[in-house]
Amino acid sequence: IILGAKVAKCDGVVNETEVRTFRQVFRANEAHINEIGNLFNQARSSAEGYEPHAAHLAQIFSVEHAILEDILVRLFTIAKADSTHLSHEEVYVLRRIALIFGFSESDFIRTAARAGIYLKTLPPEQNEQKKTTPYDILGLPASATDEVIKRTYRTLVRKFHPDKLQATGLPQV
Repeated sequence: IILGAKVAKCDGVVNETEVRTFRQVFRANEAHINEIGNLFNQARSSAEGYEPHAAHLAQIFSVEHAILEDILVRLFTIAKADSTHLSHEEVYVLRRIALIFGFSESDFIRTAARAGIYLKTLPPEQNEQKKTTPYDILGLPASATDEVIKRTYRTLVRKFHPDKLQATGLPQV
């Protein structure tokens, strides 16, 4: 839900087409629709902060790449809902999510094609898979102090703890 909202937001304003597409690709139990809508609306306030959510999904489905690929296809579908072409920002965010999921560049391009989006490969110097560091996942610069790292980590753990998310109405995975 949160990744879908972040992808919808990354090219600017979230429009009704993206919201409808989100509802189509991420079907949910009708009993949880209001809670999911509230969570989506909170998450779409900014495109930033998607990395911890992607990392959490990558951890949960670490041995089930097919599920991660399916999530990425759905995110591509949301991204293309409002235009025939993906924006630079959308491609960047989707590529970063793919890297966090552990996908190679060829996996990324193949997954995009599954969603009906045909991308070209990056030039060789950009085609190297960049390392995803803990700093990247926390959204911090490498120069962050231990205190800032610990505070940010604890804040994210509290904010995205599965029990807290479930208490807001998010169904269990």
